Amino acid sequence: MNFQLNNWCYLPLSEISQINTHQIQPFSFDGYDKYLGLENIEKDTGKITSYQDVEKANIKSSKFEFTKNSILFGKLRPYLRKVALPNVSGICSTDILSITPDETRIRKEYLYFFLRSQMVTEWATAKSTGANLPRISPNLLLKLIIPIPLIEIQEKIIELLGSNRKIIDKHELALNTTYRIIQSIFTKMFYCQKFKIETIGAHVKEIDLKDPRNKPNDYFKYVDIASVDNKIGKIIETKNILGKNAPSRARKVLNTDDVIVSTVRPNLNATALVTSEYNNQICSTGFCVLRCKNTLNPKYLYVFTRREDFIENLSQKMKGASYPAVTNDDVLNVEIPIPPIELQNKFSSIVDVIQKMQETQLKSIHRDNLLFESLTSSIFNREVISKCNF
Repeated sequence: MNFQLNNWCYLPLSEISQINTHQIQPFSFDGYDKYLGLENIEKDTGKITSYQDVEKANIKSSKFEFTKNSILFGKLRPYLRKVALPNVSGICSTDILSITPDETRIRKEYLYFFLRSQMVTEWATAKSTGANLPRISPNLLLKLIIPIPLIEIQEKIIELLGSNRKIIDKHELALNTTYRIIQSIFTKMFYCQKFKIETIGAHVKEIDLKDPRNKPNDYFKYVDIASVDNKIGKIIETKNILGKNAPSRARKVLNTDDVIVSTVRPNLNATALVTSEYNNQICSTGFCVLRCKNTLNPKYLYVFTRREDFIENLSQKMKGASYPAVTNDDVLNVEIPIPPIELQNKFSSIVDVIQKMQETQLKSIHRDNLLFESLTSSIFNREVISKCNF
C-alpha cells in the first residue's frame, strides 16, 4: 500500500501535540461529570466500555483532565494497548495520558491509529520501567517520532482504517444482541414467575485448595483476573506456570462447569464458566469459585452472574479506593431465584444453541481484527517506521 512516502515528514510527538500533566485536585471536581479509569478502557480494541459518575466514584486522589479532542493513552502496562478516543470531556486516572494534537498539522484520528499500532505498543512496552507495574514516561513518549503525511493522505488513511473498524463494530453489535437475547429469555422464564429466593451459597459446594509449589516440577494453567474477557464472559488466555514459580494467590482448584466471579472490581463483571480445558487447573484467590449442587444448573448460574442486577448488587458492597473489592461471602450471600432444575436445564439447552451462534460471530470478529492489524501494518510499514525511533 503506497501513500507517496516522499511527502511524509517525521517529527517528535512533542512538536505536534501536548500531554496534559496538570492535575485536578478532588476539591475541584465539582465542574466535572464523567470519570474514566484505566479499567474502563478495553484492552487491545481501546473501546471505552463506560464512564463513571464523578459523584458516585468516590475519588480521593488527583486526576488529569481530558476533552473530546483528546487521545487517551494508558501509560500503565502499555502492552494492554489501551488507547482510546473519548466522546465527552471529563477527568481520568493519572495512569492515562491525555494527548491533544495540533489538528492543523495532524488529524486526531490518524495519530490515534498510529499510537495504537503494534509497533508503538512494542516500543512503549520495551521503554517502560517498573517490574510489577511497568509504565511509560510521558517525557519519553513525547520523544516518539511520528510519521506525518499530508493532511489529505491522513484523511484517506483514517477513512480506510475507520471503515474497517465500522465492520468490526457491526459484528460486535450483532454479538451483543445475542447476549441481550439470553438475558431477555432469562427474565421471561425466571423473573415473570414466583420461585423461591435463596442465597447462592445455599446451592454451591465447598471447593478445593491446592498449593502448586508442592509439585515444583509440574506445570499448571493459571487463571488470573486478566485471563477473563469481561465483555464476553470467557476465559481467553492463561499462563502455563511451573509449580515452584506459582504466585501466592494461585490456590483455588477449578472443575469443569465451575462459575468464577472476580471479587476485585466486580463492577467490571469478570465472570466465566469453566470449560473442560481448565479442569483441575488453578485460579487466583481473587475469584469466588462457585461449584453447583444438583439444585443449580451451572449455565443458569453463569447467566445470572452476567446480569445487571447481580453486578449492581456486588458493586454496592465494594470496599477500597485503589482496588475496590468484595469478599467471597458477599458473592455467596447474593440471592437468586431457584426454579425447578428441569426448567433450569431447559434454559441451559436454549443457551447452548445461542452460544453456537456466538462462536461463529466471535470467529468473524477475530478475522476482522486480523485484517485491521494487517491494514495498519501495511500503512505503517518498514519504510515508514525506518525513520522513527523504534
